[in-house]
Amino acid sequence: MIVSRPTWNLQSLKTSASVHILLFQAVCYLLLTVPLFPNRLLFEKTACIHLYIAEGEWWRLLTSLWIHTDFSHLFANSMTFLLFGLLLEAERSRSELLLVYLSSGIIANLFCFFITPLTYIHVGASGAVFGTAGAVFAGRWRKERFHRLSLPGLLVIFSFIITAFQENENVYTHIFGFLWGMVCGWAARK
Repeated sequence: MIVSRPTWNLQSLKTSASVHILLFQAVCYLLLTVPLFPNRLLFEKTACIHLYIAEGEWWRLLTSLWIHTDFSHLFANSMTFLLFGLLLEAERSRSELLLVYLSSGIIANLFCFFITPLTYIHVGASGAVFGTAGAVFAGRWRKERFHRLSLPGLLVIFSFIITAFQENENVYTHIFGFLWGMVCGWAARK
């Protein structure tokens, strides 16, 4: 059996939804770090602050996906997403990547909201990133492409292990994002 590998070139990267998501996250990061903008206000209006969500500010389940606490947080999410986002986009479609990414992030934040205290505050795209990884993992599992699971599978396991022992990591969004992504990948029609 011949296994085709996704091919990328400069033109495909220019139109890639994965690259556009990363660029948008980079712009949001700059808005929160460059002192020319009202950084604190932007953070306060977009972070996933559970007390405010309980008061009806549900948009925070989405807006918190675009902000990160520091450069290392942004970089780790971006590199992981670049790998899994490009894989999912090549194997599925741009629209399915966007659907998996956004729904995984929102669902992960929603589950986190229901199981953590109202005083809990978090930001970042980890739930969406792990959801993308889950969709790749489940999609390949479903198609019995076990030989193509090795690198993505090892990266997911490594990411779970690393983040489980780090302080200030929201493991809940990682787990629920991954599980929702697996549901999406398993339910995919192709």
